[in-house]
Amino acid sequence: MIKNLCFWIIFGCANLAVLNASADIVDFQLTNVFLDDGTQMTGTFSWTFDASDFPNGTGQFTSLDIPHTSHNQDDLIAVIEVGQIEITFNGNVHDDGVDIKLVLQQPFTPDGPAFLDLAETASKYSIGGNGFHDGFFLSGSIEPVASVPEPITVHFALAGLALTGLARRRSR
Repeated sequence: MIKNLCFWIIFGCANLAVLNASADIVDFQLTNVFLDDGTQMTGTFSWTFDASDFPNGTGQFTSLDIPHTSHNQDDLIAVIEVGQIEITFNGNVHDDGVDIKLVLQQPFTPDGPAFLDLAETASKYSIGGNGFHDGFFLSGSIEPVASVPEPITVHFALAGLALTGLARRRSR
């Protein structure tokens, strides 16, 4: 009886330690990002970070739609930092390329939007296809997306079942 209780206490504490050691994730979206030709760029990305070190996290686009090209998050290289995002196409293909730089006025945070720096030397694009499209951005921001609570993990479900079984045995 004592052995079982000790096992489940240790098991539960280990699960809490693993959960606390895991990284946090915040999803962001490109909001009202308009190119100077009137087209819109859209996308979402996840930012994974340690709770005590948000700025040194890593970003990964989960969707990306760029005007004037069929390339997206699957074949573009995106370097996401809290102060800027650079998106490029890896390759040297005639009449095909993507070179985008989104510079932010302030770093993005999990709590609110960060607006694009719209100075002509900051946020700009060069997109190839059937002709080249070069220019600057007219507007836009990076905004956190409201998150949905994560489901209960298998570890917690098993720990809960074990503790329920232990309580039933003790009540007999």
